[in-house]
Amino acid sequence: MRKAFGFLENDFGYNLITSETKKFYKGQNLLIYRNENAKKQIEICGGGSFFHCIIRKIENKELSDYKNHKENIGFEDLAIFDNPKYDHFDFYAGDRTGVEGVTKNTVALLKRQKEFITNTEWVDLEKVEEFKNEEFKSRFGYDRPKKTKSLKNEIKQMIHQDYEKFELIFDNSDFPFYHDDSTLEKLVYRFDNNNITIKQVDWRDYPRLLRVIENDNLILEIDASKAEKETVLEKIKTACNNVYKK
Repeated sequence: MRKAFGFLENDFGYNLITSETKKFYKGQNLLIYRNENAKKQIEICGGGSFFHCIIRKIENKELSDYKNHKENIGFEDLAIFDNPKYDHFDFYAGDRTGVEGVTKNTVALLKRQKEFITNTEWVDLEKVEEFKNEEFKSRFGYDRPKKTKSLKNEIKQMIHQDYEKFELIFDNSDFPFYHDDSTLEKLVYRFDNNNITIKQVDWRDYPRLLRVIENDNLILEIDASKAEKETVLEKIKTACNNVYKK
């Protein structure tokens, strides 16, 4: 991959600050490029049947959390901004294109967007959302559903308000998409030498099935697809009360 993206160093003014291979990366191989003048960092992970690229905005020499989607964009956001009629499968390594094809397409995309990549300007995110909606509407005949506050964020807010002694020690939202720990929603709190884990069981077949675990003991399992949100939150609150009152 480094050879394919060498133009970032040679022509675009980026420095390669990380080049590593780790099993917990979905594509195992990770390259991170940074350009302080352009105020951008580009993270590229690829291997096997996986490829992903994240472009991150640098503000005051710092990066925002990955969950800040206004300052961290995926390469397909740039692709649809570059061409509203782009083909998603040109950037999907798990299908006909493969990692080699997606790498080639991503290199071409970044080169076409040289002005964006090498300057401090940022993508017009409103335009990106507009293009996404148009593409969605052309396929399904109605507007793309607007994002609502996630259940996990509501759980975090509830615990923050009601359980001040619960210390959040793990949030999978802190990880980039290319990290294995980003896949399943998961929160881990520490209280009185105990770990309280609230996690999604499966992302494909049972994506709304949640479990609350105290250390290794299951204390609640609930399918959020079969209950009102308020009921789910109340059940989780009851489970947390049982831990809190011990």
